Amino acid sequence: MTDRSLDTLGRGERRRDRVSRRSRGARRRTLRGRLTALFVLALSVLMLGAGFLIVALQNRGAENALEKSLRRRIDNIVGALATNPASKLPLTESYAQVVDRFGRVKDLSPAIGKDELLLTIGQLNFVAEQGRLRIDKQIRALGGRSTLLAESREAAGSAYIIIVGAPRDQASAATRRLVPTLVFAGIALITLLGLGGWLLAGAALRPVRRMADQAAEFSAADLGQRVLGPPEADARGTAMPAELAHLASTLDDMLGRLDDSFRRERAFVDDASHELRTPLAIVRGELELALMHPGDAEETRATLQSSLQQVTRLGALAEDLLVLARAGVDRSPRSVIDAGAVTDSLLLRLRPQLRSDLRVERSHAAEGGGPPAAIRPGELERILTNLVTNAARTASSTVQVALGTDGPLTVIMVADDGPGFSADVLDRAFERFVVGSASRTGSGTGLGLAIVRALTDAAGGSVSAANGGPLGGAVVAVRLPSGA
Repeated sequence: MTDRSLDTLGRGERRRDRVSRRSRGARRRTLRGRLTALFVLALSVLMLGAGFLIVALQNRGAENALEKSLRRRIDNIVGALATNPASKLPLTESYAQVVDRFGRVKDLSPAIGKDELLLTIGQLNFVAEQGRLRIDKQIRALGGRSTLLAESREAAGSAYIIIVGAPRDQASAATRRLVPTLVFAGIALITLLGLGGWLLAGAALRPVRRMADQAAEFSAADLGQRVLGPPEADARGTAMPAELAHLASTLDDMLGRLDDSFRRERAFVDDASHELRTPLAIVRGELELALMHPGDAEETRATLQSSLQQVTRLGALAEDLLVLARAGVDRSPRSVIDAGAVTDSLLLRLRPQLRSDLRVERSHAAEGGGPPAAIRPGELERILTNLVTNAARTASSTVQVALGTDGPLTVIMVADDGPGFSADVLDRAFERFVVGSASRTGSGTGLGLAIVRALTDAAGGSVSAANGGPLGGAVVAVRLPSGA
């Protein structure tokens, strides 16, 4: 590749990195903006409600002050009448009227017409009965909308109805002055608090942004990295919120599991490539040897037979690898089957493939039926095939298959009278490509028991291996959900 091509690739990689960073930044700004907008919206609703409450309280206070002023004026008039019933209204009264219980005007302010009654006869009767009446009405002499307060009082042994009025412009003016003040103060407060919310959202999202930037730098080539060092603190050593610390710890645990999984897969690929290379090298060498001596029929026949054996081994290995790859991927439903019937049928088919001097014993529970198991028939057959063939390979004379139950589980045990698992294999018997001195874990490749574990795990069961079973050799126990 030329330097120009490398430079072009480098520019493309940098451009993609810039686009990725801009995209992540835009997503962060969008979340930050949404949080700030929600905060400002909630604050605006609260401020609006507070404003209405303040205006209502202001109006109520103004109404109370107006009513107190009107009652004070009535008290002054009553005092004047009690001192001298023939006296005139106080000079300070700009709009007041005194009438008797029959509606005859006793005195009035100059602003009121001589024959004008501020209240109707019905209203005067109501005041005489109830003692008090307050109404709002348009009064031209007072400049517009005004309030009249009428009370029935006694003075110097006579009953009077005293009516006083006052304009409402003072209360309205106070409200008109208050509303703009509240509006401007609310806008200023919402702006300042919105800016504070924007900064607070940025500070709250900063650890998340840093974790996202770190995660963006990770690659499959180096999964040993972690989002944070200690999960309780950020890079500057300041304490993190418990929720973010839990998020970081969860991400680190996930990365750890992915790292372990990738390491196992790499080891699996390395082992598989080694196992595949060996038979391929043998086949290639034998074919090259046959080409060097094409005239020797017997030698060619032996070469082809050896090559066929190696190809058969390759086919079996490839099939085992496919089973392992599909074990945890197949999500088709599992039905409840008769594990005993499947076991009997399989053992009859396997009998011709086993040594003629080998005896295969089946427990009574396995004959003619047995407990149910929630697993696909093909998977159960593959499990039993691997277990029985492994046991037959090292058994001295007997292999025993037993089925039973353990609570909600169906238990399948395969035991033999051989030497058992070697010490270097027992703890790792179900790992892939583990072959002991007795070659117990498969057909020379170490995939037999690995497949058993993969299929059992996929069915929701478990498997274990031990020495010293009922026949004194090795025993493998598979536990499957009964599905009952």
